[in-house]
Order: sequence, then C-alpha cells, then structure tokens
Amino acid sequence: MSADKNEKLYRAIGMIDEKYIEEADMRKFKLSKKTILIAAAAAVMLCGSAVATNSIISGRVGSSSNKPVYTEPADSGTILRDFGFGTELVKEFENGYVFKAAYKGDSRDIDSEGKAINEFNTLTCKYANGSEDVILSAEPAEYNSYEEYETAGVYNGIEIVYSEQLYKFVPPDYVKTEQDEIDEVSGKYVFSYGSDEVEISDFKWLGWMQDGVAYSLSGHDISLTEQELMDMAEEVIDCQT
Repeated sequence: MSADKNEKLYRAIGMIDEKYIEEADMRKFKLSKKTILIAAAAAVMLCGSAVATNSIISGRVGSSSNKPVYTEPADSGTILRDFGFGTELVKEFENGYVFKAAYKGDSRDIDSEGKAINEFNTLTCKYANGSEDVILSAEPAEYNSYEEYETAGVYNGIEIVYSEQLYKFVPPDYVKTEQDEIDEVSGKYVFSYGSDEVEISDFKWLGWMQDGVAYSLSGHDISLTEQELMDMAEEVIDCQT
C-alpha cells in the first residue's frame, strides 16, 4: 500500500465519530470493535473516484444498527426493498462459512468541511466458521472505485481485486515512536486509535463490481488464503446469475 493511501486511511479513521463505534454494541452487534475500525478505514480507502459529484471526497463515515436486519439470508427482492439495490446471499459457502446475520448501515461521503456528499445504504453480512469470521459487504457501485487495486483474477468476465494490509491498533492516548513513524510512512502499518491495548492485525480484503453493486469479502487474522477468498467470491457471483 502506498504512503499516500496509508495517510488517507489514518486521517479517515480520525474522522469517524466515536458514537458510530458505540452504536455497534459488541455484545449485540457480534462484530468485534477491531472489525468495525478496519471496515471503516477500508470503506474510506475504497470510496475512490467513481462518485457522481463535483466535490472532493475527504472521507467516509457511517453508522449501523446493533440489531440484525436479517437472521437468515433474504432474497434479492427483499434486499432491494430494504436497501435500494438487490443481491442474492449465499447461505453457506463450500468451505464451511455459514451465514449468521446481516446488518443495515447508513454511509455517507464527506468533503473537507465535513458536509455530506453522498448518502447510501450498506449491507454487511457476517459469516462464521469456528472462531473465524468473514464479512461480506454490498453497496451501490456508483460510490466506489477499485481502479487502484491489483487484479487477482477474472471470473465470468468480472474483475476481482485483492488487498492485504497490517493494522496496528493503539489506545487513544498512544504516542507513536520514531519506528512507528517510519512504519507508517513506509506503509507497513495503518495505525488505528481506539483499542484497549497495542495489537497487530492482518486485514485481507477482496472486492468486485457486479450488476451495479460493489461487493467485498474481508476478515482480520483469518487463515483463508487469497485463492480461498477468490473461491468464495466466485460463489457469490454465481449466486447472482
């Protein structure tokens, strides 16, 4: 990851209102705070240039209900009614990851003055396999761009991109060391403030666009390889046809 993108992520995390983290009560939402922080940072990183506006986007913020909108995979018509875009959900992936719950998020891009530019819904689905979780996200493709990412493969004519990044979670009062500054500039770590202690987490992310919807599969500290995430993406793609 480039130093510029790394800096953008760091600034973006700082823009996230703490109430959005607090709304996602971890005892109810069942997504870890670490997952929320990473997902928020990744969302800003992915907002890109494919946005119908003349304003310059400086970040992306959002909130999510702490109650599942679905406890079973809903059909495309139901999702279209509730989110404004349609998609079919996989109930269980061939590798054993099983649908647990889906949540509705309200996202918005903001300019340098903090004014909202775009507002849209995000569907976030949790899949679990033992102690590991994978998050499938879907939102309108018009507000996202994957142009900066390396192509991992093409499936049925759909380009799939992949990114992997180490995050360093630190407490709110953490003071970066000289080595931290070097690691941030080099892109070794993306720093995220708000954890109880210093932690390092490996975040894997894979994304694609299909039928006007931007999809991503992601997880932190998961054992899945890039190819295994690719296989899951192909199942999601097949589910739409």
